[in-house]
Amino acid sequence: MTRYAWLNGRLVDEAAAVVPAADRGFLYADGLFETLRLYGGRPFRLADHWARLTASSRFLGLPDPPDPNPAIEALVRANGAADAVVRFTWTRGARPAGPRPGPAPNPTFLATLRPLPPDLARRRAEGVEARTVSQSLRARGLAMQGHKTLAYLGSVWALGRVPGGAEPLLLTTEGHLAEGATSNLFWVRDGVCHTPHPDTGCLPGIAARVARERAAALGLEVREGFYEPGHLAQADEAFLTNSVVEIVPLVALDGRAVGAGRPGAVTRRLQEAYAEAVRREGGAP
Repeated sequence: MTRYAWLNGRLVDEAAAVVPAADRGFLYADGLFETLRLYGGRPFRLADHWARLTASSRFLGLPDPPDPNPAIEALVRANGAADAVVRFTWTRGARPAGPRPGPAPNPTFLATLRPLPPDLARRRAEGVEARTVSQSLRARGLAMQGHKTLAYLGSVWALGRVPGGAEPLLLTTEGHLAEGATSNLFWVRDGVCHTPHPDTGCLPGIAARVARERAAALGLEVREGFYEPGHLAQADEAFLTNSVVEIVPLVALDGRAVGAGRPGAVTRRLQEAYAEAVRREGGAP
């Protein structure tokens, strides 16, 4: 079955969605990406994702990204997938050789669609394990902190060092928890929700923002801080967030149970509240 992609304003066979060999996204990871969920063909929190992509584009000296809606509409129609994951890739495009950046008169804009992970329902119901990665992968004050760049090799490397299905937890140079390789991290202790401070280098996740909004609506306090793995090990319950999985319980850390070793009551309430936000904002019926 043919799958279609959106490349620079045109719907093309995904197998033919190629970029020039001199594209700086390919050569130097000179670009950005966003990944978000479609519910019934409608994107959730698209404005938030696009605001982040636009802000990062301006930081890097890239043009503002184009309107994503034509790409979404064309991909849903051509691929026949209404509940799916869409990824946008935005690069400086092809330029003369050498790493020095410059104007981007012909940036590359690629959008692709993929199905939801086949084990998503199981992970959301039963929870997942996390493993701390001892080598420091995050630090304060880095120029790229908070930007979703194509330079993703640190997370790829961490994912290759843990058992399949486990989420690597990345630490700062000081040994503080920062984030998961593909997620933001939260845990609950004595009725208070905790999450790493932005200065740990964690990405300002869109799903994490939704989780914090829903927590506030439920009367839950959320505290940012600089925490060590031991703080997470003492949690009553924990969860991970990203825009694909929404909220997934974290039930084990480094082979030991977190809390009771099963999804907690706060996590379940937040999962329900997240689903309600999707329905209210025009996502799933």
